Amino acid sequence: MNIDKIQTFKTLCETMSFTKTAEELYTSQPNVTKQIKSLEEELGYLLIERTHKSFTLTEYGKLFYETAKKVVATMNGGLNALRELADTTSRSIVIGATPFIGSTILPALLPLLNDAFPDHQVSIKVDRSKVILADLEARKIQLAFFSEYIPVDMKQFASTTVYEDSLIVICKADHALAKKGHCTLEDLNGERYISKGSQSSLHKFLLKQLREPEFMNRQPFVVDNQYSIKEAVAHGLGISIVSELLVKKDLESGYLSKLELDGFTPKRNIQLVYRKDFDSSVVQCVENLMKELDI
Repeated sequence: MNIDKIQTFKTLCETMSFTKTAEELYTSQPNVTKQIKSLEEELGYLLIERTHKSFTLTEYGKLFYETAKKVVATMNGGLNALRELADTTSRSIVIGATPFIGSTILPALLPLLNDAFPDHQVSIKVDRSKVILADLEARKIQLAFFSEYIPVDMKQFASTTVYEDSLIVICKADHALAKKGHCTLEDLNGERYISKGSQSSLHKFLLKQLREPEFMNRQPFVVDNQYSIKEAVAHGLGISIVSELLVKKDLESGYLSKLELDGFTPKRNIQLVYRKDFDSSVVQCVENLMKELDI
């Protein structure tokens, strides 16, 4: 069924005038009449009751008007999505990430992306995972980096692992355990654990990896972001488990100490997530560039 006929009928229902319909659709009145008759023949029902100078909608016409509104709205929505996709993929590449990834990985990746895509405006957006995921769904961004434990609906997205992130135990530089350089889970049972809270995704992920150690099952000392967590550790408020990337400079300067965890090497994968209809060549390029990073 021709969408133009449905659009013509919808407009006629809203203007209740063949003349106004022709004006709105930039066509002739006879063509409007022709399209309505053709639509009625195709459907097998009279949609309007014609008189000498006016018309009214039949019951069939009233019912089909509701269908016509939905069909036109769906078509326009689809066309708008296509235009948005064309706009974003042809002129810009917007990459989303959580604060940790945005501050540790993307700064090193961005110059490489600018060189790889000289005809695009490459930019990043850093926010909470829920916000980044919503923007990815709305096509406001094209690619996003998430830790593997962030739930993503893979019915509409695809993902690939681009980085393996080491997670380490950190303590104050003059902590008693710092002299040994390693510890067991039992050694940490007397320590206060600092995290973003027992409901945070990282906390749950580590709890499972480390087989629910006693020190993590107690109520943690809650700090709302990873940068504040490392400061709390440095000031002797407790120990924590964070990305080694996050504290790389602090370890080198002696501001914090790292503890090897006997029997465990906790890690998490960083995933590159994108829509299944996104340009695969861009995804492949980003994957390759990630391998070149010196972080």
